[in-house]
Amino acid sequence: MKKLLRWLFKPLRQVVFFVRRAQYNLGFRDSKLVYSKQFPDAPYRAVVFGLEEDMWEYFDSAYPEYEKIFAPLNTHIVELRAVLARKKIMLLVFDKAPRRRINTITAGLTVTTYFGSYAPLPILQKLDNVATGFLIDTVAPWIGARRKTEIDIFLENYNLNDRKELIAGSIALQKSIEISKIPGHGCLIIADENEDQTELHNMATATSDTSKHHIFKDHIEDPWYTPEIINRFLNLLQDCDSVVVRDSPLGFIACLAGYNVKVIGRPFWAGYGITTDALALNRRRKLDTASIISIVILLLSRYVNDQGIIIDPTDGWGLPLIERI
Repeated sequence: MKKLLRWLFKPLRQVVFFVRRAQYNLGFRDSKLVYSKQFPDAPYRAVVFGLEEDMWEYFDSAYPEYEKIFAPLNTHIVELRAVLARKKIMLLVFDKAPRRRINTITAGLTVTTYFGSYAPLPILQKLDNVATGFLIDTVAPWIGARRKTEIDIFLENYNLNDRKELIAGSIALQKSIEISKIPGHGCLIIADENEDQTELHNMATATSDTSKHHIFKDHIEDPWYTPEIINRFLNLLQDCDSVVVRDSPLGFIACLAGYNVKVIGRPFWAGYGITTDALALNRRRKLDTASIISIVILLLSRYVNDQGIIIDPTDGWGLPLIERI
């Protein structure tokens, strides 16, 4: 019965797609796509899908080399496929885009898919000014799991020997992030979405007494990169002296804050010497914290302030720390 339904559904869906596409092309259906401001010299065109609408303007200003078409999450698949069928256009996928929907949208199309996310330090602050950071990687993680991403390539190969100013800026940024730890105050477990967290708890128990464990799981329901989540995380982090994590970006922030971070997963920032790793990650070299900051924050990320101006993270900016509750 299921096979029969699938056999009937496939041609019917093609008919529906054809009718819907004609309706969009003839103007009988209103388009949900939003075109960015004009960048006449932009060498690239991209559809941005899965980025919160209140971040569109920031992202638009941060990457002027892209002429962008923003797609809300409720954009019909037919409309997205129609625009992606054009020549010389790419798809930039952000966190909120469902994987299955992306696979349906791109099926049969020769479109290049890139993965966009918030920067490893998503928010920077300088006095009363705030900047938001973004990062574009070469391939979405579910498309090329065995292929090295741009971040991996940079971390394993970028030559920092003659970049003294860059390293000096990284050290200054690192100092603005550091938190004074209180020895003996236990381990912070950054929970993940998997139901079984035994491995996390076992590693934490090997680090400190069970009674001193703290668990942070606010980011399971809400995105990790929101200022509210990061502030709550930093506030709890100050009451700990070590961290256990699978692969959450919050673990990377803890590394930059000067903590001993034990990792049981395969995040891009592990395996270079700034973490204690449960898995052998076989990196090509070791890097100190300043070198990793130089590459993944200063070279790969792009930050823009509230005025839409691209800013230099080393120019007095730091991670905003809140007063302890």
